[in-house]
Amino acid sequence: FWGGGWGSGATAWLVPVSGGGLLAGIGSSLQKQVYRPRLIGVQAEIAPFMHRLYYQGTQADIPDLPSLADGLTGEVEHRSVTIPMVKQMADEILLVSEDEIARAIAFAWYVYHEKVEGSGVVGLAAILSGKVKERPVVLVVSGGNIQPEIHAEIIQRFAGETWQ
Repeated sequence: FWGGGWGSGATAWLVPVSGGGLLAGIGSSLQKQVYRPRLIGVQAEIAPFMHRLYYQGTQADIPDLPSLADGLTGEVEHRSVTIPMVKQMADEILLVSEDEIARAIAFAWYVYHEKVEGSGVVGLAAILSGKVKERPVVLVVSGGNIQPEIHAEIIQRFAGETWQ
């Protein structure tokens, strides 16, 4: 039995991760639950800063490259309080490709008529790409700050695709 509330019965929560603040905050809340679902952070594979910290304890030698998930890029502040919190609370951190992020942006538009930025759809990208098998899940989707010309190009690229 899980104590009820948002996400009651969910087997996993998918959270975009950059510096780890959102994931740590959600993780702190979930720790109080009788049944704690898996907490999975998701970020762009082109900018795997927290992913590398989580699995290897370093973020050295990662180039800071542009990404559709630009809000999740950049080095995590050294000795940030969020690093040990993420290591303690997250069960896993997944990486998604730029193509998977673009497809999730298009999916959100064509299926839900929502204009969502790349940083906000990384969890959806993980689901659509088959990297997350748990069901049901709570998916944190946030942010519509995507440049109109980038959004239009992505929408055009996936025009005519059959969405399931």
